Amino acid sequence: MNISIEPLSKEYQETETKLEKARKQLKETQEKQKELDMIKEGVLADIKMVEAMKAEVKKQKETFEKEKQQFQVQKAMVEEQVKTLRKLNI
Repeated sequence: MNISIEPLSKEYQETETKLEKARKQLKETQEKQKELDMIKEGVLADIKMVEAMKAEVKKQKETFEKEKQQFQVQKAMVEEQVKTLRKLNI
C-alpha cells in the first residue's frame, strides 16, 4: 500500500508547488496591474492638463490676434491723421 500512495504523495507535492507558483504569479500580476492602473490615471490626468493648456494657448493666441488687428486699425488711423496734418501744414 505504501508503494501506491507514494507516487500520489509526490504528485500532490508537485501540484502544491505548481499551485503556490501560480498564486505568486497571480499576486505579482495583480500588483503590476495596480501599478499600470495608477500610471494610466496619471497619464490621463496629464492629457487633461495638456488639453487645458492647449485651450488656454489658443485663447491667448486669439486674444493676441484680436489686439494685433486693433493695433493695425489704430496704426492706419494715425497714418491717415499724419497725412492730413501734413497736408494742412503745407
